[in-house]
This record gives sequence, C-alpha cells and structure tokens, in this order.
Amino acid sequence: GWSLVIGLGLLAIGALWLARVPADGGYVLDVLPAFLLAGFGFGLCGPALQIGALTGVAEQDTGLAAGLVETTREIGGATGVAAVSAVLVGGSGLAGFHLAFGFVAVLALLGVVATVAGFAGRKSG
Repeated sequence: GWSLVIGLGLLAIGALWLARVPADGGYVLDVLPAFLLAGFGFGLCGPALQIGALTGVAEQDTGLAAGLVETTREIGGATGVAAVSAVLVGGSGLAGFHLAFGFVAVLALLGVVATVAGFAGRKSG
C-alpha cells in the first residue's frame, strides 16, 4: 500500500513542479527533475496496483481479476487523457499547461487519499 501512496505522491510533486515551469525555463533545472520524480512515482504505482488488486484473490479467479485490472487501467488512462486534455485547452498557452499539470497533481493526491482510506478500511473490516 505504501508503494502506491509514495508513487502517487511523487507523481503529484512532479506534476506540481511542471505546473510552475516559467516560460523561459530550462530543461535541466525546470523540467528534468519533475520528469524524474513523476516517472519514478508512476513506476512505483504499476506493481503496487497489481499486488493490491490480486491480493486475496482465489487462484481460479486470478485471470479474471488481472483482466479487470488491466481493463480498468486502459479505460482510466483514456478517460484521464481526455480529462487532462479538456483542462489543457481550457487555458491558453503556458497557462493551459500549468492548469493541466495542476489537475494531474490533484488527481494524484485524490489517489493518495483513496489508497489510504482503502487500506484503513481493510484493517478495520
């Protein structure tokens, strides 16, 4: 569970970093650190999601569970791209990108809250 929380947190930090990149910013100082944080965070999320989704699933149901996880990831990815794109075009120029990356950060932070709440519910239930 903590891998997912850390991964989403790093993704949020990276997105917030990108949401403040100035128009005259440079790649090494303004963009690369954000990409590294977000990429590392996103990389932590994949295995954590698989482990979380398949933990406690009966052996005969693992194929179905894995298929549902992958289908959800694909639909979620497409929906996410559409939502972030809508926010992006809602702004103009660099401001649109700042809004879009801020939106990504909010989504990642909501994922942190949902993950913490979900694991808290598992312990009490």
